[in-house]
Amino acid sequence: MPARQAEPVSVELLRRLEPPGTPSALALEGPIDPHRYRVGPGDQFMVTIGSTPPQTFTVEVSATGSLVIPEAGALNASERILAEVQEAAQSLLKAYYRNVPVEVTLSRPRTFYVHVTGAVPVPGRFLASATARVSDILQQAFTSPRLPEEEEKGENAAAIGSARTALHAFYQPSLRNVRLHHRNGETEHLDLVRYYAIGDLSQNPYLTDGDVVEVPAFHTNRDVVFVFGEVPYPGLYDYRAGDTLLDVLLLAAGQEGLTRFDRVRLSRPVAGSDSVQVMVQEFAIADLLADPARAPQLRPGDHVQFLVHRQPYVLVTGAVRYPGSYPIVHGQTTLAELIAMAGGLAPKATQRFAYIERGPAYPPMVSAGDTNAVSWLPSQASNLDVFAKISLAQNLQQRWLLVDLENAWAGRGPNTRLFDGDRVYFPEDRNSVLVVGHVPRPGYVPYVPGQSARYYVSEAGGPGPRPRGIYVFNTATGRVREGLQTPVASGDVIFVDAQPAPDTPEMARLVLEEQASRRQSRMQTAQVILSTFATIAGIITAYAAITR
Repeated sequence: MPARQAEPVSVELLRRLEPPGTPSALALEGPIDPHRYRVGPGDQFMVTIGSTPPQTFTVEVSATGSLVIPEAGALNASERILAEVQEAAQSLLKAYYRNVPVEVTLSRPRTFYVHVTGAVPVPGRFLASATARVSDILQQAFTSPRLPEEEEKGENAAAIGSARTALHAFYQPSLRNVRLHHRNGETEHLDLVRYYAIGDLSQNPYLTDGDVVEVPAFHTNRDVVFVFGEVPYPGLYDYRAGDTLLDVLLLAAGQEGLTRFDRVRLSRPVAGSDSVQVMVQEFAIADLLADPARAPQLRPGDHVQFLVHRQPYVLVTGAVRYPGSYPIVHGQTTLAELIAMAGGLAPKATQRFAYIERGPAYPPMVSAGDTNAVSWLPSQASNLDVFAKISLAQNLQQRWLLVDLENAWAGRGPNTRLFDGDRVYFPEDRNSVLVVGHVPRPGYVPYVPGQSARYYVSEAGGPGPRPRGIYVFNTATGRVREGLQTPVASGDVIFVDAQPAPDTPEMARLVLEEQASRRQSRMQTAQVILSTFATIAGIITAYAAITR
């Protein structure tokens, strides 16, 4: 199932519409083609006679479809091609004005009414221009506010509005199945999503007088094709009769974007005698583009998945010459090879270690204060106390892999191999030692060659009142050494441990609950033992009485 299943693509397109301007303010897409434009009542023409200075006047096609030119005559202009009307009008003028240049041009396209019906918020009659397309009138039907007098048309209107509201959860307007009915009885079946996706103007024609635009509804569970994958427009597409796999692929990726994908998978539920099975087919997209006839017909309920061969990569940050994203071979590229691709380490980089952030290998933990966070572990882990459980829950969430660069380069250990999505960080040598834990002033202490842990703990204020141990962590190898006399290197971490104490109300509650649970467990165990001893004593007494 695609992640955006709940929002059909047609509905998303409608949400992006903005209220239109007035029809007279509609801009032209360019010069009107006189061999395609049909003239009708209301079209205004400019007539030019002579040249120095010319005589100009305007004439308009009448409601009956006639174009009357003063002193020259009249002609029937309605439903005729603009080029024919211009030629006929110029012939009339030339017959009256001999040896004088004449010109007839369309100066202002007409406006007329178009009817919109079906699954639209505001069905009815809308004013359109002869240069408007179907998408323009639908924009009005979906975004124009309903007038107050239109909202009070009696009980029938209220009932229709209630029915539309009740069906809204299951049905949505289908922009892929718009029907354009003309006055001459012809009907065009339009796919507006195809127009929006790849700019197919044949699916968004110009409007003519008296057109009826019908927007059917589709069921969001039954009448859809599911498209998902790493494509620009995944989601639900309302099914259109005659759809092929290539048709939907073009809508989801675009003509140019489709060439970036290799293969596609078509999954189709097939109802059997006892259960529903799924038929799965794979197609090479290049083959479909080369021979569109090979694309299979789609059915409602089909699932289309784009299969993408994505190049594995790792992200390199920190003290390298060229940080960034680098392609790798999953599980084979080594850390040394990655450093070479990144131009080597920068002069300020530490030569001891690097960090690799990798996805967790264990189930995600909940709050560290929740002792149920490790409930998935085997029953043997139930002997852990509250502190151990919290520590385990915290440590299982670690995603960092520590890498010993010195040993890896010297051949004294395995060279770490990288995996897709790894994030590698090369830290700088800060020439310092981190002291944390039970000290008054935890933090970084400047590194002094030859000094032991005692010096750095002293610089951090000395051990606190409840010290339990001093540990030095080598961040390059992960080795841990104990004691104040331990040698320390730049970048090491010194941890001063303390006697455990519940120093917060929440921690105290957890400790008390843990102790109460253990006391209760011991009491139950004692009761079982006593009960067992009592049973055994009873059996011995009865046996002695019988044998006497």
